[in-house]
Amino acid sequence: VRAEGELKTAAELAPIGSAARMRLADLYVLGGKADEAKRLLLEMSQKAPDYLPGWRRLAATSFEERNYDDTLKALAVLLKKNPSDDAALHCMGMVYVAMDKPADAIDWFEKAVKANDKSSAHHLWLGNALGEQASHTNKLKLPFLARRIKGEFDKAVELDPKSWEARH
Repeated sequence: VRAEGELKTAAELAPIGSAARMRLADLYVLGGKADEAKRLLLEMSQKAPDYLPGWRRLAATSFEERNYDDTLKALAVLLKKNPSDDAALHCMGMVYVAMDKPADAIDWFEKAVKANDKSSAHHLWLGNALGEQASHTNKLKLPFLARRIKGEFDKAVELDPKSWEARH
Protein backbone atom coordinates (compact mmCIF):
# COMPACT_ATOMS: atom_id res chain seq x y z
CA VAL A 1 0.00 0.00 0.00
CA ARG A 2 2.85 2.37 0.84
CA ALA A 3 4.59 1.56 -2.45
CA GLU A 4 1.33 2.22 -4.29
CA GLY A 5 1.03 5.63 -2.62
CA GLU A 6 4.61 6.56 -3.48
CA LEU A 7 4.24 5.37 -7.05
CA LYS A 8 0.93 7.24 -7.36
CA THR A 9 2.63 10.46 -6.21
CA ALA A 10 5.51 9.92 -8.64
CA ALA A 11 3.08 9.15 -11.47
CA GLU A 12 1.07 12.32 -10.80
CA LEU A 13 4.25 14.39 -11.09
CA ALA A 14 5.52 12.51 -14.16
CA PRO A 15 4.59 13.35 -17.74
CA ILE A 16 1.42 11.69 -19.09
CA GLY A 17 3.25 9.15 -21.27
CA SER A 18 5.76 7.99 -18.69
CA ALA A 19 7.16 4.79 -17.29
CA ALA A 20 5.95 5.78 -13.80
CA ARG A 21 2.36 5.96 -14.98
CA MET A 22 2.71 2.64 -16.78
CA ARG A 23 4.13 1.05 -13.61
CA LEU A 24 1.23 2.43 -11.61
CA ALA A 25 -1.21 0.90 -14.09
CA ASP A 26 0.63 -2.43 -13.72
CA LEU A 27 0.44 -2.16 -9.95
CA TYR A 28 -3.30 -1.53 -10.14
CA VAL A 29 -3.78 -4.61 -12.32
CA LEU A 30 -1.67 -6.78 -10.02
CA GLY A 31 -3.60 -5.47 -7.03
CA GLY A 32 -6.94 -6.40 -8.57
CA LYS A 33 -7.81 -2.80 -9.39
CA ALA A 34 -8.28 -3.20 -13.13
CA ASP A 35 -10.84 -0.37 -13.21
CA GLU A 36 -8.25 2.04 -11.76
CA ALA A 37 -5.67 0.81 -14.28
CA LYS A 38 -8.10 1.34 -17.16
CA ARG A 39 -9.00 4.81 -15.88
CA LEU A 40 -5.31 5.76 -15.78
CA LEU A 41 -4.61 4.20 -19.18
CA LEU A 42 -7.63 5.91 -20.76
CA GLU A 43 -6.46 9.24 -19.36
CA MET A 44 -3.00 8.61 -20.80
CA SER A 45 -4.46 7.61 -24.15
CA GLN A 46 -6.64 10.71 -24.34
CA LYS A 47 -3.97 13.19 -23.27
CA ALA A 48 -1.10 11.52 -25.13
CA PRO A 49 -2.73 9.74 -28.08
CA ASP A 50 0.63 9.07 -29.74
CA TYR A 51 1.96 7.20 -26.70
CA LEU A 52 1.52 3.69 -28.12
CA PRO A 53 2.62 1.71 -25.03
CA GLY A 54 -0.41 3.15 -23.22
CA TRP A 55 -2.71 1.87 -25.96
CA ARG A 56 -1.01 -1.55 -25.86
CA ARG A 57 -1.46 -1.82 -22.12
CA LEU A 58 -5.08 -0.66 -22.39
CA ALA A 59 -5.74 -3.38 -24.99
CA ALA A 60 -4.09 -6.03 -22.80
CA THR A 61 -5.96 -4.97 -19.67
CA SER A 62 -9.28 -4.91 -21.52
CA PHE A 63 -8.58 -8.34 -23.03
CA GLU A 64 -7.76 -9.81 -19.62
CA GLU A 65 -11.11 -8.50 -18.38
CA ARG A 66 -12.81 -10.05 -21.43
CA ASN A 67 -13.96 -6.59 -22.48
CA TYR A 68 -13.47 -7.26 -26.16
CA ASP A 69 -15.10 -4.07 -27.42
CA ASP A 70 -12.57 -1.91 -25.56
CA THR A 71 -9.77 -4.25 -26.65
CA LEU A 72 -10.77 -3.85 -30.30
CA LYS A 73 -10.94 -0.07 -29.95
CA ALA A 74 -7.45 0.16 -28.46
CA LEU A 75 -6.02 -2.18 -31.10
CA ALA A 76 -7.70 -0.16 -33.85
CA VAL A 77 -5.82 2.92 -32.64
CA LEU A 78 -2.53 1.01 -32.74
CA LEU A 79 -3.26 -0.26 -36.24
CA LYS A 80 -4.25 3.18 -37.45
CA LYS A 81 -0.82 4.43 -36.35
CA ASN A 82 0.98 1.39 -37.81
CA PRO A 83 -1.10 -0.89 -40.08
CA SER A 84 1.70 -3.48 -40.25
CA ASP A 85 2.09 -3.87 -36.46
CA ASP A 86 2.17 -7.67 -36.41
CA ALA A 87 1.68 -7.85 -32.62
CA ALA A 88 -1.51 -5.77 -32.83
CA LEU A 89 -2.71 -7.79 -35.83
CA HIS A 90 -2.09 -11.00 -33.87
CA CYS A 91 -3.96 -9.60 -30.87
CA MET A 92 -6.93 -8.78 -33.11
CA GLY A 93 -6.96 -12.44 -34.11
CA MET A 94 -6.84 -13.48 -30.45
CA VAL A 95 -9.86 -11.31 -29.66
CA TYR A 96 -11.87 -12.95 -32.43
CA VAL A 97 -10.79 -16.41 -31.23
CA ALA A 98 -12.04 -15.47 -27.76
CA MET A 99 -15.30 -14.25 -29.32
CA ASP A 100 -15.63 -17.61 -31.15
CA LYS A 101 -15.43 -15.98 -34.59
CA PRO A 102 -12.85 -18.15 -36.38
CA ALA A 103 -13.36 -16.63 -39.84
CA ASP A 104 -12.55 -13.15 -38.51
CA ALA A 105 -9.64 -14.54 -36.49
CA ILE A 106 -8.23 -16.17 -39.64
CA ASP A 107 -8.32 -12.84 -41.48
CA TRP A 108 -6.34 -11.13 -38.71
CA PHE A 109 -3.82 -13.95 -38.28
CA GLU A 110 -3.25 -13.96 -42.06
CA LYS A 111 -2.48 -10.23 -41.84
CA ALA A 112 -0.11 -10.89 -38.93
CA VAL A 113 1.68 -13.60 -40.95
CA LYS A 114 1.90 -11.25 -43.93
CA ALA A 115 3.41 -8.55 -41.70
CA ASN A 116 5.89 -10.99 -40.08
CA ASP A 117 6.12 -14.46 -41.59
CA LYS A 118 8.99 -15.35 -39.22
CA SER A 119 6.72 -15.54 -36.16
CA SER A 120 5.96 -19.08 -35.03
CA ALA A 121 3.08 -17.79 -32.90
CA HIS A 122 1.34 -16.19 -35.89
CA HIS A 123 1.47 -19.46 -37.85
CA LEU A 124 0.42 -21.49 -34.80
CA TRP A 125 -2.63 -19.37 -34.12
CA LEU A 126 -3.55 -19.22 -37.79
CA GLY A 127 -3.49 -23.03 -37.74
CA ASN A 128 -5.62 -23.08 -34.58
CA ALA A 129 -8.20 -20.71 -36.09
CA LEU A 130 -8.30 -22.76 -39.30
CA GLY A 131 -8.84 -25.88 -37.19
CA GLU A 132 -11.72 -24.24 -35.40
CA GLN A 133 -13.24 -23.20 -38.72
CA ALA A 134 -12.80 -26.77 -40.01
CA SER A 135 -14.97 -28.06 -37.18
CA HIS A 136 -17.85 -25.95 -38.53
CA THR A 137 -17.31 -26.31 -42.26
CA ASN A 138 -18.65 -28.34 -45.14
CA LYS A 139 -17.03 -31.79 -45.45
CA LEU A 140 -15.97 -31.10 -49.03
CA LYS A 141 -13.66 -28.32 -47.83
CA LEU A 142 -11.99 -30.41 -45.12
CA PRO A 143 -9.16 -31.89 -47.24
CA PHE A 144 -8.10 -28.40 -48.37
CA LEU A 145 -8.31 -27.04 -44.82
CA ALA A 146 -6.43 -30.05 -43.40
CA ARG A 147 -3.49 -29.41 -45.75
CA ARG A 148 -3.50 -25.74 -44.91
CA ILE A 149 -3.70 -26.38 -41.15
CA LYS A 150 -0.83 -28.86 -41.34
CA GLY A 151 1.19 -26.36 -43.35
CA GLU A 152 0.72 -23.65 -40.71
CA PHE A 153 1.65 -26.01 -37.86
CA ASP A 154 4.67 -27.29 -39.80
CA LYS A 155 5.81 -23.69 -40.38
CA ALA A 156 5.32 -22.88 -36.69
CA VAL A 157 7.53 -25.84 -35.71
CA GLU A 158 10.11 -24.94 -38.37
CA LEU A 159 10.35 -21.42 -36.96
CA ASP A 160 10.44 -22.56 -33.33
CA PRO A 161 11.37 -26.25 -33.02
CA LYS A 162 11.13 -26.07 -29.22
CA SER A 163 7.53 -24.82 -29.25
CA TRP A 164 5.50 -27.34 -27.31
CA GLU A 165 2.22 -25.84 -28.56
CA ALA A 166 3.21 -26.12 -32.21
CA ARG A 167 4.33 -29.75 -31.89
CA HIS A 168 1.22 -30.98 -30.04
